[in-house]
Amino acid sequence: MLLEIAGLLVFSGILLLVIGIFIARRYTLRAKLITAFMVIVLISLTVLALLDSYIMKENLTEGANKALSSAARNYADRLDQFNRQNAAFLETEANLPAINKFISLKAEPPFNRQTILEILKALKSRQDDVIYSYAILNNEGINILDTESANMGDDESRQDYFRIFSDTQNKGGKSSGIMRASYRSPILFEKNNSVIIFSSVINDLSGKFLGVLRAKYDASILTALFDRTKGMVGRGSFAVLLDENDLRLVHGRRGDLKYTLASRIDISKLKKLVREKRIPGTSTGAFVEPPTWTDKVRSASVSNPIIETEFYGLGTVVFSSAVFKLDTAPWTLIVSLPQDVFLEPVVAQTESALLLVVVIVVVVVLIVMAATQLLLGPVKRLTSVVETIGKGDFDVKASIEADDEIGGLASAFNEMTLSISDLIDDLESEVGNHKLTAENLNKLSQAIEQSPVSVMITALDGTIEYVNPQLCKITGYKEEELVGENPRILKSGHTPELQFKNMWNTISSGQSWTGELYNKKKNGDLFWENVTISSIKNNENKSTHYLAIKEDISQRKDYEERLLYQASYDKLTDLPNRTLAYDRIQQAIANAIREQEQ
Repeated sequence: MLLEIAGLLVFSGILLLVIGIFIARRYTLRAKLITAFMVIVLISLTVLALLDSYIMKENLTEGANKALSSAARNYADRLDQFNRQNAAFLETEANLPAINKFISLKAEPPFNRQTILEILKALKSRQDDVIYSYAILNNEGINILDTESANMGDDESRQDYFRIFSDTQNKGGKSSGIMRASYRSPILFEKNNSVIIFSSVINDLSGKFLGVLRAKYDASILTALFDRTKGMVGRGSFAVLLDENDLRLVHGRRGDLKYTLASRIDISKLKKLVREKRIPGTSTGAFVEPPTWTDKVRSASVSNPIIETEFYGLGTVVFSSAVFKLDTAPWTLIVSLPQDVFLEPVVAQTESALLLVVVIVVVVVLIVMAATQLLLGPVKRLTSVVETIGKGDFDVKASIEADDEIGGLASAFNEMTLSISDLIDDLESEVGNHKLTAENLNKLSQAIEQSPVSVMITALDGTIEYVNPQLCKITGYKEEELVGENPRILKSGHTPELQFKNMWNTISSGQSWTGELYNKKKNGDLFWENVTISSIKNNENKSTHYLAIKEDISQRKDYEERLLYQASYDKLTDLPNRTLAYDRIQQAIANAIREQEQ
């Protein structure tokens, strides 16, 4: 975990540094080169270290799991051997002729009570430190002889270690089914002791049920069996033994958790187990493991006995554990080892790898700094030339120091400088020409703006795009009122539509049109205009706009009407004169000739 965190931090730092360098333009090329090499080196070493750590971790975990499985199997074999061995002892001892005769002859000499008691004491001395008592029960379950004299006479017929044999006998004393030779009880909690009881049936030669030989063992022998192998797997390893009710029979790390429940059970079952002496009377659910722990233990199998879990009362340390079921009892054995212990080499390797990374990074930085100093010298001198040219001195030349990429860059830069110099000369000439053109355009613009005649420019669809001040002055409209409108806004209704049709046909064909229009001002006054309309064409000789030059001829038209009136009427009488009469006669003759031809 430490190596993964270190790798993640290194990678995140490098990523942020690279992003900062390539975003911030103020960083030098040397800094970027050093950073690039650092990124390559650090990423390579980090990936290598992570891969090596992963492989080592997997190998160490696999080795630890094999050791845990082997140890758990060894512990389980020890417990099974203990159960089988003591059951075999009881079977052999129950078949002793002396014990058989003692019951069948009802303690007559030479098989009197004292002799058999000495035999029982001799049997007890085999494991005197763990066996509380040896006793003989008759076929009614009465304790007729016991190394603990206080127990003699007790009725033990209701106990499982007796009933397991008596219930298989018929009333005639013969076996009514398959007889078990021996029995081992679960751990029972008596007044002051926790015990395991082994018992074996006593039959005569004919197979008649005579009684039961019973041995009561101190249950702490289980803890002693584990104490002998404590730490066998590694530092901090320990074993936990659970019975079928998840009662901790042994806890190799926390002795105070011995005979406490590892999983929660309901109150009714708890009371029942207390009555049956299967758990201590003071048992509670105060020391139970979380439900996930119980699920993991129960899901373990022979093919996959390894689980990873924490234990109550041992902090947040994660343990690898091997879970095995016993063959001779419904007990579960859990052998555990802290992962920190067998993964210590990974931590040590991580520290060495980080130190190596620091050393390599320092060496790389020094090498890259020396290399960049050598490589960036010509670049700096070329930069100085660029700054000189930037000040306007195009006569300076970059020195070509080597026939490499930088030398090629200097040669190309010299050619570019020459081209730029020629281009500047051309641009200065072009700018001068454009300056003259701009002056002419300004004059033309001022001429139109100050022209005494009206000027209008429209798009090909007739939309007004420009009017000069003279047109606004004559019509009474403001420029913003006319721009975007159609010239029909000036239409008075007195000009024949045929004249407008001829006008549009003429200008649409690209020709100029000249005529007189009787238009209307904004205030409603009528006025005459002499209009010339022509096309504005682009370089491809295509019409883009229409230009209308208009002159107000209202005063001239008034003069013409007055002259015509004076030529046709008498000044004194205002009557038509000879000229008008002659004109009327000529019109009448022309009309008559037309009608006759029709």
